[in-house]
Amino acid sequence: MPNALATLTQLKEFIGNSADNTDDALLTRLLDASADMIERSCNRTFAATIYTETRDGNGHDFMVFSNRPVTAVGSIIVDGRTIPQSTGTTTGGWVLASSWKVALRGQYLFTEGVQNVTMTYTAGYASNSIPPDLTQACCLVAALAYKERDRMGISAKTIGGENISFTNDELPPSAQQAINNHRNYFVA
Repeated sequence: MPNALATLTQLKEFIGNSADNTDDALLTRLLDASADMIERSCNRTFAATIYTETRDGNGHDFMVFSNRPVTAVGSIIVDGRTIPQSTGTTTGGWVLASSWKVALRGQYLFTEGVQNVTMTYTAGYASNSIPPDLTQACCLVAALAYKERDRMGISAKTIGGENISFTNDELPPSAQQAINNHRNYFVA
């Protein structure tokens, strides 16, 4: 099941039927499908997940993680040697330099090699810290699917002499922008 980028309550508030429970199962499926589509489009998982990566050493004192944001590092192993966590600015070891990068201090390096670096870490968001633009995008995509179910296959219709056209865009621009903002472009 994909990460819950939005709750049923948030979607119901967005579409304006917070008191009606008759479509809850459908709305939940649409939320799940929307979250799955967004994660696939972003090439990442948003839920906090533990990752183990085996990578080629780059000869530098830093390495970029494949997933973000990194919230915890379990271990860094280079050439079979476990690198300790640095406990101060003058102490050798690894330090989480940002939510996407680890740096080594002291005599340590990610020595050049093939598949000689293993990093175990936790990356992603807790369910209560999903970025608001992702929550809104998920609600927007699910709401669009919910509203379009009554007009599937119809691009326009006339009611009382008034012509109404429906958009055929796959994603609203604001949802596409949120996806672009959170897309993982990293290639190991």
